[in-house]
Amino acid sequence: MKLRGMIKWIILGLSLFAVLSCSGGSSTDLGSGTIRLVSITPEGPYTDGDSEDFTVVVAYTMVDADEAEIYIGFGYRDGTTSYVYGSASEIVGPTSTEVTKTYTFSKVMNNYIADGYDENIFDVSLDPYPVEGTFTPYDGETLSITVN
Repeated sequence: MKLRGMIKWIILGLSLFAVLSCSGGSSTDLGSGTIRLVSITPEGPYTDGDSEDFTVVVAYTMVDADEAEIYIGFGYRDGTTSYVYGSASEIVGPTSTEVTKTYTFSKVMNNYIADGYDENIFDVSLDPYPVEGTFTPYDGETLSITVN
């Protein structure tokens, strides 16, 4: 009887270990980093439907990973959830010192508030790369923008 109870505890322990080791499905956690928005021009406000030529400057560091993705986009916030549509991205390598990057692109502006969403946003993030499943950005910055 004692052997049967001991086997049950061993099986339970191994099952718990397997669940804790694999919880959440596939997840990517490749390192750490920081990103900050240095500047965005033009600053706005923007006009719904107009095309704007943007220059965005970001500064980042990234350690403990071979690659990461700088992701820049516009979108909207609906409650506590943000939806961002990419305007520029780049795969970057590791650096322990801050590196500044400049991106230029055109974007037709959308007023998501007119579509019933809570807020128009601009977002920069430093994301794990490559991604095989769910991930959490290493760092990011989100600004509320005005689109009339």
